[in-house]
Amino acid sequence: MNANARHAPGNGTNPPTPNQGLPNVPGNIPAWNYAQNLNINMNGTTKLNIHVAALNIYGHGNVNVRHHDNKWFNLWSLMRDEKIGVLITGEAHLNEERQKEILKLFGRKMEIKFTEDPITPNARGLAFVLNKNMVKTDNLKTWEIIPGRAMLLEMENVDGERIAILGVYAPNIPAENEKFWNDIRKWFENHPRAPKPGVFGGDLNLVEDPIDRLPSRGDSQAAVSALDELKSYLHMMDGWRETYPTTKAYTYLQTHTGSQSRIDRIMVKRSLFEQTYEWDIKTVGIRTDHRMVTVKVSTAKAPTIGHGRWVWPAYLSQDKTLSKYILEKGLMLQGEIDRVAQWETWDEKYNAQTIWAKFKEDIVEKARERAKIKIPLINREIAERRPLG
Repeated sequence: MNANARHAPGNGTNPPTPNQGLPNVPGNIPAWNYAQNLNINMNGTTKLNIHVAALNIYGHGNVNVRHHDNKWFNLWSLMRDEKIGVLITGEAHLNEERQKEILKLFGRKMEIKFTEDPITPNARGLAFVLNKNMVKTDNLKTWEIIPGRAMLLEMENVDGERIAILGVYAPNIPAENEKFWNDIRKWFENHPRAPKPGVFGGDLNLVEDPIDRLPSRGDSQAAVSALDELKSYLHMMDGWRETYPTTKAYTYLQTHTGSQSRIDRIMVKRSLFEQTYEWDIKTVGIRTDHRMVTVKVSTAKAPTIGHGRWVWPAYLSQDKTLSKYILEKGLMLQGEIDRVAQWETWDEKYNAQTIWAKFKEDIVEKARERAKIKIPLINREIAERRPLG
């Protein structure tokens, strides 16, 4: 489920399959409307967004952040490579001392806001991890709703407005799970000035529909009803399920029974859903029994971003064919500029500037041509050097 919906929106008659991480495209929806629903223009541009993810990391690993079994190096690599702006982290097992140690190494790259479990500080816990390269981390506000279990974060959105994100790590005992959702709803009722979340995610330890468990079965109806009441109160919806109405996919594997469930989820406010895209479930390179859930959240006022400028791949600097072409073209360029410089009158359509511009266009076109040839050769060389088995 790691395909990029932005680059492969389907063609209507043959929609991308759900296990590619792409929404189903009904045959009666034109590709143009489909692209609009993904906040994508047909020219390939997309709106600036916050990439939100949720992952139960199953503890921090070794308490020494410099130890190879500590998970925070891998966690930062994951956020960097996936360009995640905000990661809701369950079972973070953080306290102030561990937070300081992590920020000594990654303080320039990330910000961490956490809530510690008061009864078992070396277990449970919830944290927001923010990527400073992707989101603004100044002027953050947090509210601890349930220590170690639920926290509200308010930050600056891509359009300059404020957005609140509710992170949760719910209990797995049905009666405690039911009370958990009721307590969060009561907290918001008792704190009317606190912002209502636009995004809500984490490890819910609950599914609302039997389709989200394998083998298929329902969860405690009382707990499901309590979660539904909270969702209704906050005007929340399950965006992944809305995008994939009939798909079966799971985020948690119970190893001793083999059962699976989609207990890790991200929800968004109904009014925000049209500004979200690339709902995904991913396996990550971190030792955990959960998969990561992700979504990109934009706004109607968010600026549009394009592909950026094309940059020559580094390997082309060693391409002899391209180097020879540039040398020949360069000598011709120099001769033509010298010739034009002798003219008594300046020609608006043909002068040193236009000749130089044409030279750059020619060598870039040649570089693109050579890149298309070189990439398959490089891939073949890598495959030949890869050890068998």
